[in-house]
Amino acid sequence: MRKESYPSDENGAPLDTPEWRNADSIRDTASPKDPPIVAAVRVWDTTPEQLEAALAAAGADLAGEVNRPDRFGFTPLMLAVKSKQPGLVDKLLEVEGVQLDAQSKRGFSALMIAAWKADDATIDKLVAKGADLSLRDGGARNAWGVAHDWHNEGTLDCLGRHGLTFTSHGGTSVAFPPAPKWRPGEAWD
Repeated sequence: MRKESYPSDENGAPLDTPEWRNADSIRDTASPKDPPIVAAVRVWDTTPEQLEAALAAAGADLAGEVNRPDRFGFTPLMLAVKSKQPGLVDKLLEVEGVQLDAQSKRGFSALMIAAWKADDATIDKLVAKGADLSLRDGGARNAWGVAHDWHNEGTLDCLGRHGLTFTSHGGTSVAFPPAPKWRPGEAWD
């Protein structure tokens, strides 16, 4: 029997990602090769003591361990932001030497992930700690471009309050111009 690599519906057609995978889950990309702190972050919601043990085991190299990425380049901080766990984000931001501006293999930073998730409180925390607003992902988007791409208008306002807009950073903040917004009651003429 052949094992399918992509889930299919009753007709054999591939399912779209939202139907079979939770975009907030950080467990579905786990690997046995994950660093201990990454593995502990993945299960923090059910066993927070595992993170405490991993942090204690890191000892003198805590800053190096807390910044070790998984196979996709996601650091523990990025995974905490992706899983929308503010308590875990706060705990990791307390670690001396945590890298706010580390980027995954596709160029995502913790700030870009917070913009994707429309997590304005985490954006405020990251910017207050000194996150770089000008970082770009593999598609040449910064955090503003990511929020715009996902239609997170409240997050665009949040980023604007921190000085990041479409025209900031030399007018080339994103790889595409902002689309005009349609509002109820307006004609499409």
